[in-house]
Formats: sequence, structure tokens, C-alpha cells
Amino acid sequence: MKKAELIATVEAALAEGGVLGIALMIHMPTGETEIIENPNVPAKLAYIQRAYNDDLVLNTCPDIYIEDFGLVRTHDTMDFGTAIQNLKNGARIARQGWNGKNMYVFLAEGQSIEFTTPADMSEFKDQEVEVSDMMVLRTAQGTLQPGWLATQSDILAEDWYVVS
Repeated sequence: MKKAELIATVEAALAEGGVLGIALMIHMPTGETEIIENPNVPAKLAYIQRAYNDDLVLNTCPDIYIEDFGLVRTHDTMDFGTAIQNLKNGARIARQGWNGKNMYVFLAEGQSIEFTTPADMSEFKDQEVEVSDMMVLRTAQGTLQPGWLATQSDILAEDWYVVS
């Protein structure tokens, strides 16, 4: 693959819409392949234009070159493990198989909440309490369900996607 082909392919995909990011498979001098993901596709294309030659070899180090690339699109589906990786990277995820519209899961990290407590939990009364990181489901009704747990069918499903 040549640089012009990579640029043209990515620009065409950007024109179609729904591109959330680009993943580059970079051959490193030590022989391993490093995967770099970037949500700012135009900036990454500009960097490739500047820093790589026509054969996708880094101008400053001939042992570093782009082996391949992939695009992350809003309509791409994935398995649960890949969806969780996207969730950890800040994305909202959902399943095509869910019946409710506008449902998605997001990761709440380092959050503080205020809540009403039962009388036997008076030590928390009228306090803001820090809670552990958790997955939160936005329901079809627009409410939040903290501490959402995936069902077995959710875990085994391969219709997960990133919500744009």
C-alpha cells in the first residue's frame, strides 16, 4: 500500500461519514507491530502526509513504517471484549439487538453522587459520596441505571457498536 492510497481511502470514508477514528499498525524497529488508535482522523492524516514517505516509511527512521490501517465506524459491530476496550477508552457502547432507542452504556469513573439514604445509614446522610468506577446504562426512558451488569446474551453477542 502506498501513502496516496491510504489517504484517498480514508478521505473517501470521511466523506461518507460515520468514521470515529483510525487505527494504524506500525512496524517498530524491534520487529513488533504497535497499534496506534486516534479519534482525530484529519490530524492523523496530516501527520502521515508530513512524516511518512510514499511507501509509508517514517522519514526520520526507515525501520518504522505503516503496515496496515483500519477505521472505526459508527456502524461497525464487535464482540463484547472489543466493546469493553472501547468503553475503557471513553466511548459509549450499545447493542443492535436492544429494543430501546437511545440506550447505551458508558463508564462512570471517579464520580461523586448525592443520594437519599435509609435511616440506618445515617453516616452518609446529606453527604456527597465518592463511588467506585462503574458501567452505567442509559435506558430507553432516559434514566440512568448505575452498576449495570451485562447478561450472558450481552457477553456472547457480536452486535455491539460504538455510539456516536
